[in-house]
Amino acid sequence: MEYDRGGLGDPIAYALWVPGWGKGSWRVSFAAGLKMPIGSTAKRLSTGRADAGGAFAVTGEVGRWRLNFNGGVIVPGNISFLPGLDIAPFAGVAASAGYRFTSTSLWVQLNWEQSAFRDVTQTPLSDDVHDVSVGVRFPLARSVRGYVAFTENLFAFDNSSDIGFHGGITWRTKAD
Repeated sequence: MEYDRGGLGDPIAYALWVPGWGKGSWRVSFAAGLKMPIGSTAKRLSTGRADAGGAFAVTGEVGRWRLNFNGGVIVPGNISFLPGLDIAPFAGVAASAGYRFTSTSLWVQLNWEQSAFRDVTQTPLSDDVHDVSVGVRFPLARSVRGYVAFTENLFAFDNSSDIGFHGGITWRTKAD
């Protein structure tokens, strides 16, 4: 029997606010979001409940270094197709530093996050996650940059993937 998992998942609406504070080399921003449960729970495209969250970030530059600190919290709804699994609100923080060369930049990020399952199980799935990511950004075209990175779980190897590889493309809509 083939299982059809095609379809739309739950959309997320969010707002970002960047006040005028720190118009120089340091900036702060705030974000809040809401996941609306409209996807199919039978296809596992939706948890069947709304989730809400909020985050902040402080970013600054010191010479060729870019520093970032951010944190947030998510308040998840219960998962309707897993009755009795009451997941808990969870928080996370990250700090990163990047160094700009002439056309590329190298960065390192440290990440900590709580497990949403910490109150419902005593297995490794309930352990906090501590990751380190290392990456490089490089130019591809005039306003287009690519990046590659890897993430390593530092302590609890049974609650998330041990090593993750990432890649992507970013672009600017206006020149600096």
